[in-house]
Amino acid sequence: MWIYQKLVFSSEKIAELLRIEAKRFAIIDNEWSKIMRKASMSQKLLHVCCGDESPQSMLAHLKEQLELCQKSLACMFVCFEHINGGRFSREETC
Repeated sequence: MWIYQKLVFSSEKIAELLRIEAKRFAIIDNEWSKIMRKASMSQKLLHVCCGDESPQSMLAHLKEQLELCQKSLACMFVCFEHINGGRFSREETC
């Protein structure tokens, strides 16, 4: 889900249309990068994942935030479909 949204929110047009979600995704991306950087620098990966400063709660929060962004993207596509007469074929509703 993260990589898909990274590609989508890199579009200036979509970031402009969904400003709040684009800002939310920027925060998610930054936090995800911090976790991955910390994990890649550690020789004790299990300690990073399961130790005292475990990122599990942050990862759960990031997942929730990604789901909010995903829902907003789905709604945007539905709106475009209605405006453009069926150009997009998403069947999700907002």
